[in-house]
Amino acid sequence: MPKQVKNRKILIITIVIAALAVVFFLKNSQLITNSPSYSYETAIIDEGDIAAYILASGTVNPVNTVDVVAQVSGVVNQIHADFNSIVKQGEILAQIDPTLYELQVRQAEATLSKAQAEAEKKRKIYEAYKELSNTPDRISKYELENSEIEFTAAAEQLKIAKTELEKAESNLNSTSIRSPIDGVAFSMNIGVGEFVSPTQSHPLFVIANDLTKMKVEAHVSEADIGRLREGQEAFFGVDAYPGRRFEGKILQIRNVPTTNNNVVTYDVVIIVDQNDELRLKPGMTAEVQILVANQKNILRIPTAALRFIPPPSSPIEQDSKDLKNSPMVWTLLKNGRLMAVPVETGISDDEFTQILGGDLQKGQEIVIGVRQEGKSSSEELGPIVLPKPKRF
Repeated sequence: MPKQVKNRKILIITIVIAALAVVFFLKNSQLITNSPSYSYETAIIDEGDIAAYILASGTVNPVNTVDVVAQVSGVVNQIHADFNSIVKQGEILAQIDPTLYELQVRQAEATLSKAQAEAEKKRKIYEAYKELSNTPDRISKYELENSEIEFTAAAEQLKIAKTELEKAESNLNSTSIRSPIDGVAFSMNIGVGEFVSPTQSHPLFVIANDLTKMKVEAHVSEADIGRLREGQEAFFGVDAYPGRRFEGKILQIRNVPTTNNNVVTYDVVIIVDQNDELRLKPGMTAEVQILVANQKNILRIPTAALRFIPPPSSPIEQDSKDLKNSPMVWTLLKNGRLMAVPVETGISDDEFTQILGGDLQKGQEIVIGVRQEGKSSSEELGPIVLPKPKRF
């Protein structure tokens, strides 16, 4: 083979090898460039306060209300109270036409008068027969006994007549519909000319004893009811006064469950003693927070730290991989690797969680989030599943 041809082959082989080397270098450079780069968001462990609340919704109502209903039937011809009227016990709220009941009283009075006369007549006859029974011209035993029976029957009729008169007078008195307590008439379902009766389903008036003291009947889920106790503080707001916070205390935890769409709740009664300005009105919807735990000056971490999960490609210390089933937080080592630190948690709110145990110190830096360089959203969570923080 000529020397010139041999040199040409060597040159071609050299060029091919060089080309392959360039391709291999470019490919590896692109892989390195495509490897994700992360920046970690961190927070400092500090000391502070944590207050844990249970959330619920409920309705504002007066503490004590009394339904006023008709005791007799008839047509209403007068109304003496209106919505928001301040009333006293025994005050007439409305009047049923008394004409029919006045006639019944007069009839009962006439019946009583007749019964009194008959009873007096039978008494005198019986006493006369009783005296004659002790004289020589005494009457028969049959006549004496019969006189006694007639007198006893007349006396019973007199009692019945008196009872009927009392009943008639009571019915006449009931035509005046009166307030049973001192309070405020905050509901009224009656009008002049309306026929009312004791059997109707709705009350004529609803009287609230004192609107300066209200209650909230909150509906608490079965998952939270076990954490409540009588006397616990509660706070709530209503749509009518945005930003204003009302205070109260749990008076009663009712054991009767309510099921709605397979959700079980229990009613919790919260007493509110701060309605002097009558801002809270019956029927308002309240968004309630019930304080179930409150700790001050405790070691705490952002709750987000317990939810942090390293991306799959993050460099992690080997020992950290054995802590999958334990509550943990992650610290960033000087070499850029992540290390898991197991912790024991206490009470928690939406922002912070109490640390009861673990190799953590105040002022220490922990990881709460991660972001891939060049992206605006956080990296998707990897396969490590961490337990949720314990709440009290």
